[in-house]
Amino acid sequence: MTCIKAALLGLSLTKLRGVFYDAEDVLDEFRCDPLRKELKTMSYELEALNHQDSLFLLLKWAFKEGDEVQNPNILRIGDEIVKKCIRVPLAVRTMGSLLYGKTYQHDWEQIRDNDIWKLDQ
Repeated sequence: MTCIKAALLGLSLTKLRGVFYDAEDVLDEFRCDPLRKELKTMSYELEALNHQDSLFLLLKWAFKEGDEVQNPNILRIGDEIVKKCIRVPLAVRTMGSLLYGKTYQHDWEQIRDNDIWKLDQ
């Protein structure tokens, strides 16, 4: 359920950002610099998903609805991938998308063992 809440929050923040951009345009037209500067400094900090929700999100994006993980090793590898994503929803979703339709264990291992994980953050 937390995953759904996070998705709804992301959608709400996207809409809110659009409102701020519109407000910024209005402020530009009226030359209201102090208020525009205050709007630009506003930011939101989203929390990381818990591990269970992260794994759910990965599997949601990696498999069609109704499909099940046939190979239990894929679930274990997915768990390791989620840990490498440090529970960041966009990273988890991206990995799930990369793995969409991939049912061979080798494909999942290639993502898990890729050198990209060794780069400094």
